Amino acid sequence: MQVSSTGKPVRRSYRTDLPKGIRNKIKKLNAHEKRIIELQNTIIGLETQHGIVNTKFPLYQILPNCITNINQLPSDILIIIFELALRGCHPDINRLLRVSRRWHDLILDTPSLWARIELITRKEEHGKITLPDESYVQACHVRSANAPLRIFLDYRNLPSRYISEQQQMNRLLHLLRAEGADVSLLTELWEKRRMHDDDFDEPAWYSTTRSPAHSTLFHRAQALVEELATDDGEHMERWIEASFFGPLNVDHESEDAWSHDSDELHPTRELLSSLEWPTPNLVKLHLSGGVPLPLLDEDAEQELQLEELDITDEHFREVNLLTGTLWETLQRLHLRNVNCRCGLMPLRYLEFLEELTINSCTLYYHDEPGSILTFLFPHLKRLTFLDVGHMAHLIRFISPTLEELYVRTTSEMPALLIPTQLLIWEYARDSSEQKIETLSGVKAPEAVWKTLNSAFEWLGQAHGLVIYGVSEKVISAYLEDEEIPETLDVVQTQCRDGRFQNLFSRVSE
Repeated sequence: MQVSSTGKPVRRSYRTDLPKGIRNKIKKLNAHEKRIIELQNTIIGLETQHGIVNTKFPLYQILPNCITNINQLPSDILIIIFELALRGCHPDINRLLRVSRRWHDLILDTPSLWARIELITRKEEHGKITLPDESYVQACHVRSANAPLRIFLDYRNLPSRYISEQQQMNRLLHLLRAEGADVSLLTELWEKRRMHDDDFDEPAWYSTTRSPAHSTLFHRAQALVEELATDDGEHMERWIEASFFGPLNVDHESEDAWSHDSDELHPTRELLSSLEWPTPNLVKLHLSGGVPLPLLDEDAEQELQLEELDITDEHFREVNLLTGTLWETLQRLHLRNVNCRCGLMPLRYLEFLEELTINSCTLYYHDEPGSILTFLFPHLKRLTFLDVGHMAHLIRFISPTLEELYVRTTSEMPALLIPTQLLIWEYARDSSEQKIETLSGVKAPEAVWKTLNSAFEWLGQAHGLVIYGVSEKVISAYLEDEEIPETLDVVQTQCRDGRFQNLFSRVSE
């Protein structure tokens, strides 16, 4: 018997004088062929049922949100997708224009898509650094019509104007390899010098060796900034938000500029000098990396109407950040790594401040030694102190509306006795901690127990306490020996998976 392509058996005849062994194999073959026929019939039946169900399936199918034809989406949804996709790479909007006719027309007819201008020094393969073209800024100015503008300028990857020893050697090796030369001996000698030269890790810059990459990129970056201020700053009047990140590289000849407030020596003052026009609608400003922005100069004529000011200025030593024009408008102030010559006094005049962050700052104390400054913030809701234990001896805050107080410290910190509804306490671990103390059979560094003591001293009448940086076991042991204030309702900590766990809750009692 043989199976045909139609699934029907084909009769076959065999000799009658075959040996017994062969006849047994023929029987097994017939049984397998019969099984094959049954399976083929089953498959045919299943395919028929599948075809019937498949014709009805689309009527009831609900596709996941991530599986659909993007061109079938409404225009307003597409615009939201474009805005999210272009964040951080806005110049790529030119690539979206070439996808389809619908996308091209939709993007050109939507001013809000052009209202964010990003000038970012991007590092590509082989260390090449790129910047957008000036035509990109021009297109944003034109296509955004009269929409409010958000500016994001990030020049952190702008190279130094001089070439280091390592960079010079890399260039030399690259040229030699391109010519097919053997560089093994040169590489070996260079590595030996790196291993045995104690000063090799120090930044070595040569004023005689100019970097061609810096010259080209600097002029390109300067031209882009000038394009932002084109037409006598006409488009700057539409700015509502601006972020500026200055170059990370400090040139050898200008390293004293950070402490001497020299206009001639500052490496980025020339770069941003064209941004001197008024920005009457600017409400949010973020500065980082020692950006000498002309609109913040003391002699600037315009009156700023900022609602939020964020300064992360690790290098720039002279920031006169609080002028009288901001006293009636500023609502959110964030200072990180700032050395400010204006001292603490100007904080007194920020009557409408709602959020204040002071993170690793040095605010020069201009008042009488030993005196304590008291600040009254009638509208303050969030106050953050990060790594500023030295300031606790100098200031007092009165904020009747405070909802959240966030403190981070490596050890004990004098309590400022600031009334708040929620205290968030973060313990910043110190790698030098060695001494171990035991409480309720639980071992932990001495500084941990001290910082928990400080947290409860700061607690005051707060209803909630959140502790970061200390293990659940240590906090639980501390709570067993601590008399918990009657006003405290809950103590929480954050687990490794990000969940918050209640270590104490008065509601559950």
